[in-house]
Amino acid sequence: MSTFKGICQEVPQIRIDYFRASPDALPPLACFLSHAHSDHLQGLESFRSPFIYCSAATRELVLGLEKYPHRINFAKGILETRKQTYAHLKKLLIAIPLETPTDIELTPEKAIRVTLFDANHCVGAVMFLIQSGGQAILYTGDIRSEPWWVNSLIRHPILIPYATGVEKLNTIYLDTTFASKQQPYHHFPSKAAGIQEMLDKVHKFPKHSTVFYFDAWTFGYEECWMALSGALQSRVHLDDYRLRLYNATKVPSLVGFQIMFGVSQNANGNTEDVDLVRITPIVSRHDGCEIPELGVGGGQSDLSHTCEFDMNDSASFGQLVALCASKLNNEPQLLTNIVEHLNAIAKDGHTIQLQLPGPLAGDQITDSDASTPFPLDLVVEALVKAVQGHPQLSKPTETESLRKDGLPRVIVSRSQ
Repeated sequence: MSTFKGICQEVPQIRIDYFRASPDALPPLACFLSHAHSDHLQGLESFRSPFIYCSAATRELVLGLEKYPHRINFAKGILETRKQTYAHLKKLLIAIPLETPTDIELTPEKAIRVTLFDANHCVGAVMFLIQSGGQAILYTGDIRSEPWWVNSLIRHPILIPYATGVEKLNTIYLDTTFASKQQPYHHFPSKAAGIQEMLDKVHKFPKHSTVFYFDAWTFGYEECWMALSGALQSRVHLDDYRLRLYNATKVPSLVGFQIMFGVSQNANGNTEDVDLVRITPIVSRHDGCEIPELGVGGGQSDLSHTCEFDMNDSASFGQLVALCASKLNNEPQLLTNIVEHLNAIAKDGHTIQLQLPGPLAGDQITDSDASTPFPLDLVVEALVKAVQGHPQLSKPTETESLRKDGLPRVIVSRSQ
């Protein structure tokens, strides 16, 4: 979850990965977006100015995203749903080429030089090197800091002066999501090691009679798909929404694999009449327990039409808590857990993503579905499930369901 408030002390006239109002700061003269995970997009739904600079792939992904947010109508006791896109940003999102110093004029008297570098995170994800008035900062955004990647940075011609100390890098604004020496976050495998683990497990299954379903709900698993396609000599099938998003990126590594992408009738998770094995990604393992992958960077619904509703309205928040209290008055501990969960979301995330029953629960949402009202009682049920099923660590699940040949129906892999 992104917690950066967007302001860099060295260049206070800009904002990075933060698009909500900042009452204590002057309006920005330019904004920057590091990647398209949903926790970095907060505020873009109502954003009107100034320009937002990003990579070309991120621009296309954002313009192709679709959300289905809810408005809580307590007077009628329902959730009202609407379709939300970022099409209004088409003229505001400005793509900058990677590894190319680009001058951006903030005012007639002030300009900054910006260079984008791949962040080793997901499609289109970048870091920003910003140079201004003799100062320089590096904003990493979300990164996967593996040795090979760090070595490639310090050898880059634009970064060599900072790596050798010839020039001064004033500040590094660093992603610290898992920067902890405490278990279970003390050690993470490399992305290559995670992919190798996945392939080792996949190769145990009959090659021509098994269908693998990869649980990917956000951007960042593309290299896993490519590895699976090569290992199985098979195409990767995507639903229409995902295929449209990836087609728009024009990223060379994905365009080169265009032949492996297709549309599948089973891409929505319909698993009847097929010998199907699910591949479920996890973050890592510790002491025999698995750290579940809850969505990279918080972006757990970027590739799904998951429904969410806004918690910025304090009055609606209070009414929702009161509704939960009325339905769970005999379960005080559960109510306390839900209130704590809602408070954390209202403070940091501002939206709640819940699995609701019916057509709005999955990927097959249509415009007609979007107008379907949902009773608020279902929201309470979904909150209960979310709180009860949100462990930080979980026991291994590969042996929970075995096939006749003794192989698991679910592969749990460190795949991202």
